[in-house]
Amino acid sequence: MLEVQDVSLSFGQRKILENISFQCSKGELICVLGRNGTGKSSLLQCISGFLKFEGTIKIFQKNIQELSAKEISRTISIVLPNTPVSAYALNVYETILLGRTPYFNWLAQMQEKDIQAIHNAIQKTQVQALLSKSLQNISDGERQRVMIARAIAQDTPVVVADEPTAFLDVYFRKQILQLFQRIAREEHKCILLSTHEIDLALEYADKLLLLNKEKKHLFLGKWQKEQVWEFLEG
Repeated sequence: MLEVQDVSLSFGQRKILENISFQCSKGELICVLGRNGTGKSSLLQCISGFLKFEGTIKIFQKNIQELSAKEISRTISIVLPNTPVSAYALNVYETILLGRTPYFNWLAQMQEKDIQAIHNAIQKTQVQALLSKSLQNISDGERQRVMIARAIAQDTPVVVADEPTAFLDVYFRKQILQLFQRIAREEHKCILLSTHEIDLALEYADKLLLLNKEKKHLFLGKWQKEQVWEFLEG
């Protein structure tokens, strides 16, 4: 589904990513692990179409750099660690509804498929009791589940989540990883998730993409924790 081939990124003379290559298939949750400054967020931004890069990223054999903004929005959904302040004026249902905007017709009218997608997202994330509440009046963990629901409603084959467990306590971190694992398998999506939570990544990810400060990377199935630490420190 997703192919990343020899992707490199530099800001001026500073190298951020160097020759990153890996693949993600349907139903897989891949956790991207690395210390701060190793390029985790930059890699996800390249895949999301936000940054220009060297190399090739393809989704269903289509080059991401050749897709329009509308095509990208129907291909990749994004979950960020922080909810934009502007979204706090919305309630939970309105926030999830935003996930369907790439599919609205020119009158911005909802179709039956939009309603079904929103209902599915609500069920998957179990936010039924929150629908009428404002985003600013729910907990951080609940708010993150709502943002995941919006991504599910967007119904894209690829989901990119940049440190979605940041600022959450241990209980919610595990809950969020479990949710992403379930979505990948039940919805047959490719999910890329950056995190510092090595223990949770080893428990829930299908594969790991490790980035270290030497700009090296390693793509592999589950490894022993000690070996992961050894590479990340390299």
